[in-house]
Amino acid sequence: MNTYFSSRGEQKSAWEILSQRAVDARLEQHVPLAPLTTLKVGGVAEVYCATDNESALGTLVMVASQHGIPITILGSSSNVLINDAGIPGLVLQYTDATLTDEVKSGQLEIVAGAAVVWDDVVVRSLARGGVGIECLSGIPGSVGAAPVQNIGAYGQEVGAAIASVRALDVRTGRITVVPQANCAFGYRTSAFKTVWRTQYMVLGVTFRLSIGAPETPRHPEVLARAGTGSAAEIRAAVLSIRESKGMLIGHKNSLQSVGSFFVNPSITVEAFAALQVRYTDVPHWKNENGSIKLSAAWLVEKSGFHKGKKIGAVGISPLHTLAIVNYGGANSAAVVHFAREIQRSVQNQFAVWLEPEPQRLGFSEDPLGNLA
Repeated sequence: MNTYFSSRGEQKSAWEILSQRAVDARLEQHVPLAPLTTLKVGGVAEVYCATDNESALGTLVMVASQHGIPITILGSSSNVLINDAGIPGLVLQYTDATLTDEVKSGQLEIVAGAAVVWDDVVVRSLARGGVGIECLSGIPGSVGAAPVQNIGAYGQEVGAAIASVRALDVRTGRITVVPQANCAFGYRTSAFKTVWRTQYMVLGVTFRLSIGAPETPRHPEVLARAGTGSAAEIRAAVLSIRESKGMLIGHKNSLQSVGSFFVNPSITVEAFAALQVRYTDVPHWKNENGSIKLSAAWLVEKSGFHKGKKIGAVGISPLHTLAIVNYGGANSAAVVHFAREIQRSVQNQFAVWLEPEPQRLGFSEDPLGNLA
């Protein structure tokens, strides 16, 4: 058990220090985290707190910071890989699920608490005539994780629809509003995932959406099913595609996974030219910066990890190449081993590095970091 120095210089556990200062917030010890995740693996939280009380939250993070107690933020835990050893220190879940909307200057503004189910925002948008996030239908998780990951699918990214993010600075306990321009949104990333990873806890997000007809879908699968239809028809097409791939949590085809485990990698034009000499059929797209984005699913499949392949209790989904699945009884060590084997295979065959999408929590160092 880790110990920390109290204000009197005594060595105490995180529980002893935090429980003395907890006001209007219920703390728990040694809470199993695996049941809270969609992958169903991971150890326990040393100290756990779920609350929608911002004042109590501010007090807890200040006390933890003052005593060097590590703080870990959990959203809906649909995109995390938690260490079997658990997470030391304080694990927080902010539970505000407030969802409101208002039309301002011809645009739809939606304000959502961090605990709002992401798909509920999409449903609210469509009900009020908003467009711009219909292709993000069915993505699991909560609003709090949306700006961190800059969730995206089928040609849309949430960062384009975000006006601002309301966040708690865990160093000071103060609340700040971060405008879109300062969030550094990129492909499946943001400042909240990189430079601010240990600094800010997302409390809520304000979305600003156009009202009217949606843009024509960019993704060929969606275009084939929805054509130039309404936002509702595009949503229906996206949900149908996601269900066919077992990517709708709670539906009959869904499996215990984090969804897509790897992001599509980008390489230089020169590296792509060399790759095309050997593989003329590699799927690819040109990025705005001139680099070339490759299909992670194609790379995984061609490196020998086909749909349904298993190693023990862990394997590839029979419906979607990018989904690593816990088929029952797996632990984080087994998931890491399986993912690592995929990374090695792809790197050895294609000289391309696959970056994992889920957050790795409770590890002293990244177990899936670059092999180089």
